Amino acid sequence: MQRFNISIYNNSAKYIIVSLLASCSILTQGCATTNQPWSASLKRVNQPGAVTIQLKGQKGDQAVTRFYSHSQTKNFHQAQIIKKKDEIVEFSLVESIKSHNLKEDRITILATSKDKDGVVSLHDLAFPEKDEVIEYVYTSRGKVLKAGSYPKWSIFYVSPLPLPEGPVNVGDTWEMTEEWRSMNNGIPLQVSLVGILKNVYQCGEDRCADIELSGDVAITNASIAEIHFVSEMHGRLLFNLDKGMNVWSMIQGQEDLRVNEDQTVVTSCLTSRLLKSEKVQWLSESSSRVNCLPTGHSPSIFP
Repeated sequence: MQRFNISIYNNSAKYIIVSLLASCSILTQGCATTNQPWSASLKRVNQPGAVTIQLKGQKGDQAVTRFYSHSQTKNFHQAQIIKKKDEIVEFSLVESIKSHNLKEDRITILATSKDKDGVVSLHDLAFPEKDEVIEYVYTSRGKVLKAGSYPKWSIFYVSPLPLPEGPVNVGDTWEMTEEWRSMNNGIPLQVSLVGILKNVYQCGEDRCADIELSGDVAITNASIAEIHFVSEMHGRLLFNLDKGMNVWSMIQGQEDLRVNEDQTVVTSCLTSRLLKSEKVQWLSESSSRVNCLPTGHSPSIFP
């Protein structure tokens, strides 16, 4: 029976959780502040009716978003801890909309990473590495049609957000299931996510949707019997319905990987904030530095 190196596999698997929200484009950029209570300006909309959650943008739109990823890894052998690792990476994602074909529902975006601080590979997060430029093509529902020259079976083709196919009301749920293979070892993986529209808020002159996310990642090849992998994720985001962008997002995750007598446990988190954009004017100014602690618990409040 084929055997897998647990540390090599974990290196590619532990960032699955954060990549789902981290790979959002200019159309789905996160924005989180740690010292400005901008959520105080949100006002809940009573009886908002059905809303459409989709990506929007115009040719020439540009944005810079700061991302921060933090993961804590513990390795065990025969139930005894043998190694601990704490990894942090912070970087800015610079994006511009190259074209938006409404008739064909195609949005083309050029993305590159700048000001990276940390040694974690950004490819593991489904981002362009520092100074690399990737041309993405999305539909308004977030489906990835092109991701530079990367193969279509790679994590770069996993949709950055689980968006509903049609209008939804508060309390409605929708699902997303997608598959890909690890670029490091070819292991087939499947992500299943559920989105729930929790509330609709008035945010400045626009309306924002409060969306809760939950899901898991599983190995799809049943023949890999010696691998036991459990992955859970919980997230929350505030999506600007009128501008078609995510103004805030946070995701927490936990993973447990076991192979024979070896075990790896990973707790991770991702946060981000918008640094430059003319689309969102109601957010307070704050420091460009963002951070989070991997707790494994679902974020329950906005910053």
